[in-house]
Amino acid sequence: MRVTVYLADVSRLDIPRALGAVTGARREKALRLRTDDAKRRSLGAALLMYMAVSGGTPFDPEYGAYGKPFHSGGPCFSLSHSESFAACAVADCELGLDIEVLRRKN
Repeated sequence: MRVTVYLADVSRLDIPRALGAVTGARREKALRLRTDDAKRRSLGAALLMYMAVSGGTPFDPEYGAYGKPFHSGGPCFSLSHSESFAACAVADCELGLDIEVLRRKN
């Protein structure tokens, strides 16, 4: 099994430009989010998904019984985001990805 993980710092993602690069459904989802940071995480995850799964071509994923996104005929993938990071893992079998920024305890 081969797994590829894509990670991006989305803290400086240009929201208007990213909104123009995603599908209508993803745009609507991002615009429902309250903060710019949340919008950047959602849009960044979508852009990584496009790059990793379909070579950069935007698509609206389908969703399985438990809400996990998938792309018919494409590789398996998983999305995650935390703080200013978005990530997408891709493999030829089902997988799950969860990233979390750790904080120092003083």
